[in-house]
Amino acid sequence: MKHQFRKFAMLAALVAGTALAPALAHAELSVGNVLGTTISQVSAALEQQGYSVSEIEMEDGKIEAEVTVDNQALEIEVDAATGKILELENETE
Repeated sequence: MKHQFRKFAMLAALVAGTALAPALAHAELSVGNVLGTTISQVSAALEQQGYSVSEIEMEDGKIEAEVTVDNQALEIEVDAATGKILELENETE
């Protein structure tokens, strides 16, 4: 009986872990988070957190990145002097 319970517990843990995996695939971004002060630092930080960077550029002292994650398109604006996120905009239509 203990052996059957142990199998059930292991199976339940595996199923729960699989169900939660997509939710844990990327970190949530917030205004004020620090990503970096260069294009390469911001790009690396975003990719490390599970975001796919489609475009990134420096303009007027800000790093602007277009990213996708979980079928959502986001535009992220980062202060190049501090590395902090200034603005997050959902671009999904």
